[in-house]
Amino acid sequence: MNYHIKKEDQEYQVALINTIITEGKLKKSNTSIAKPGDIECQLLSQDNTVLNQSIIKHPFTKRFETMAEDGSLKSKLIEFQEIDLPIKMQYHPNTKYIILYLITETNQKIELTTNRL
Repeated sequence: MNYHIKKEDQEYQVALINTIITEGKLKKSNTSIAKPGDIECQLLSQDNTVLNQSIIKHPFTKRFETMAEDGSLKSKLIEFQEIDLPIKMQYHPNTKYIILYLITETNQKIELTTNRL
């Protein structure tokens, strides 16, 4: 699944670019505990049972290391307002919905988008 997400103030515009379903099995799924700033993706059945979920760690922030004038390494954190977000998950044949949630500073889930598969 590929999404485009744009952040303006505290509003998010989310567009599903495409969904590609292929045969195979993922080696590892990222099912760690979601923290503020993460995005949680859930695959749901018709009766809203969670079939699979994945956590994308801080997709709007990236840390870069740069070389300072004195030759030392410096770490710089950059916050993006717009991202393309690829998500790879193990497909379940009963999947009917894909939901993206943003995890807030108070560990609440804000629904960004729901797509029917």
